[in-house]
Amino acid sequence: MRANILLLISIFSFFLTACEIINPAEDVPSYIRVESISLVTDSATQGSSANKITDVWLYVDDQPLGVYEMPVSIPVLAQGTHAILARAGIIVNGIAATRVYYPFYAFYNDTINLTRGSVTTISPVVHYFSGTIFALEESFSGPGYDIISTPASDTDYTVINNANSFEGGTGAAYLDAAHPVFECQPSDSLQLPLNNSVYMELNYKSNTEFSIGMHAVTLQQTYDIFILTIRATPEWKKIYINLTDGIALFPNAIGFKPYIHMERNSAVGDAQLFFDNIKVVHF
Repeated sequence: MRANILLLISIFSFFLTACEIINPAEDVPSYIRVESISLVTDSATQGSSANKITDVWLYVDDQPLGVYEMPVSIPVLAQGTHAILARAGIIVNGIAATRVYYPFYAFYNDTINLTRGSVTTISPVVHYFSGTIFALEESFSGPGYDIISTPASDTDYTVINNANSFEGGTGAAYLDAAHPVFECQPSDSLQLPLNNSVYMELNYKSNTEFSIGMHAVTLQQTYDIFILTIRATPEWKKIYINLTDGIALFPNAIGFKPYIHMERNSAVGDAQLFFDNIKVVHF
């Protein structure tokens, strides 16, 4: 009888062990919470800190955890003290499926203590890399402006500071039946690199779609490079526009002039475009 009881206990223990092997206990993760990433700029040389950082690229002890749209709580199978690195992610050309870390925002580094089952919140702050070159930075806040209307435009923009402004002085273009086309660009050609990323940043709102492009200036003539069309929006938005591929089309250009172009849509009627914080950046 005793032998039978011992046998039953042995069989029962075996099945318990087997179940643990088949269904091992899961590790309890720690969580890293990221509400947003802030940008700090030197306003005198880098302009506004207005941004549209949408994603965090997170690394723990130099190992990538993934790309996450914020706000987010990210599970981590780790505890104790660990090195954290975060990169600021953006949406390129306003296309939600095209997400990259912005190459001109420096890394955020920190050391944090993780506790299994608990949430640790980090608040990353990033800056432009010190080597970032601002080929153009126009915030319409000084006595003179680096943006002019082009010959294709039949109207000029004005600088406003009212309820429609974004941050202080803001560029504003108004189109009607007598003035149906607006186009502006830098007053001087920009010297932009062929082999490095080049982006244009822009804050805007409008009641009509408009386009972004570049004029490639060569010794013989000027060429038009269309980049993208931007939809109308009643609210202020920020966009990061990749100019790199357009520049590569004209390796012999002596300079480039990124432009903003809008035409009156008769279905919409009189058009309004407000724009601010135009930057062209590269290394």
